[in-house]
Amino acid sequence: ELNFNDLEKKMYEFMCKTGCFLLKLILEHRDKEILRNRDKKKYRHKGYKRDCIKTIMGEVEYTRSIYELKEGESKRYVFLLNEEIEISKVGKITANLSEKIIGVACENSYRVSAQNISKLTQQSISHEGVRRVVLEIGQKILNKEKEKAELYKDQKLVAGSKETPALFEESDGLWISLQ
Repeated sequence: ELNFNDLEKKMYEFMCKTGCFLLKLILEHRDKEILRNRDKKKYRHKGYKRDCIKTIMGEVEYTRSIYELKEGESKRYVFLLNEEIEISKVGKITANLSEKIIGVACENSYRVSAQNISKLTQQSISHEGVRRVVLEIGQKILNKEKEKAELYKDQKLVAGSKETPALFEESDGLWISLQ
């Protein structure tokens, strides 16, 4: 028996799995291009490392190259793929999924938010996971504000140069005359 709601859910799940698979292929293909075109004197290939990143479509497991970078006498290890495509994440959670979590967590408890995120995305997350994301994003915002406050205190904050011919302020869709 065909039920539209079940069909819609199965189609959504299928498309998310397909999206995760395509994202894995794209990431691994780009990593191979970086491996071929890197500065071989500067970056020494040290093998591959598996990683898993949580997206709004689900978990994407992929393999990426790790490189040894020598700077003088010190060595450090880098993932050129991450640097090139600027994967921004909170732990293993992408920025897009973090935004969804923050948006839902602003209106509900952590437990209800976790349930809603699990229903809306192909990602299972606990209430503690939601709390951790909220705290980590909040800490990043706090650090940015402190940095701006320090710049302002040191008078290094540059004033804007945008000039507007008119400035309007609205309240409940009504125009308020300037006083």
